[in-house]
Amino acid sequence: MNANSLNSLLLLLHANPHEAAAAYRKLHTRLSRYFNIHNTDDPIALADEAMDRLARRVEAGDIAIESPMAFALGIAGHLLQEEARDRLRREKAANAWSEMMNGSDQWKQERLDQLDDCLSMLPVDRRQMLESYYEWQSGSKSQHHREFAERLGMTLNTLRNRVFRIRNQVEACLQKKSDALRKADTTSRRDRRGNNA
Repeated sequence: MNANSLNSLLLLLHANPHEAAAAYRKLHTRLSRYFNIHNTDDPIALADEAMDRLARRVEAGDIAIESPMAFALGIAGHLLQEEARDRLRREKAANAWSEMMNGSDQWKQERLDQLDDCLSMLPVDRRQMLESYYEWQSGSKSQHHREFAERLGMTLNTLRNRVFRIRNQVEACLQKKSDALRKADTTSRRDRRGNNA
C-alpha cells in the first residue's frame, strides 16, 4: 500500500488521525477474524490484501464508499473465492505430484527430466521466482511467502498470481512433453506389432 492510498483510507475512516488509526486496526482485526473463521491458510495476509484493495479503491475515488466495513467485506468475499480457486489448484498439483511419485522409477526420472527441460525454457527471472516461492528451509510457509513478496515489493496476492501464471506455463510444457512421449510410445508399440505380424 503506497502512502497516498493509506492516507486516503485513513481520511475515509476518520478525520482525526488517532481515531483513523484505531479504526484501521479494528477493520484489519475484523477482516483477519473473518478469514480465520473461513479457515484460510493465511488470514493476516488476506486481511492485508483486503485493506490494500480497499485503500486503492478509496484513492481512485471512482465510487462513493458509504461503509468501509461493508465494502471491505465485499472485497473479502472476492478474496475468499480467489483463495478457494488457489487451494483447488494446489490440491490438483499435489495430486499430480503424488501420482508421479507412485509411478515407476523410469517414469519418475522421465518426468523429472521433462520438468528440468521446461524450467530451463523459462526466462531466468521467472524460473528464479518459481524456485524461490517453493523453497523454504524452516518455519512457516506462509511467512516465507509473505517475506518473499515484501522483498519483491509486491503484495502476497500479486506474487501468488504471478507464480500461478509461471506454473501454468511449466504445466503446459510438461503436458506437451507427456503427450509427445505417449504418442511416440503408442507409435513404437504399433510398429512392433506390425513387425511381429
